Amino acid sequence: SNWWVMRTRTRTLELLWYKSLASSVFSSPYYISVHKSFLEAARVLEVAKFCDSLLFRLYSLFVV
Repeated sequence: SNWWVMRTRTRTLELLWYKSLASSVFSSPYYISVHKSFLEAARVLEVAKFCDSLLFRLYSLFVV
């Protein structure tokens, strides 16, 4: 019983530590800039895919 209490307490402290570490990493300016550039890249990719499908539709309309 005592061992279980100690284990649970240790696990809780570990989780709290990981949570604080994660929040400090995710709120850092470096992460925010990386996240923004990733979002911009994803947006560019979406636009490219949309244009690609649009061109393919136009191509299939004219060819067939």
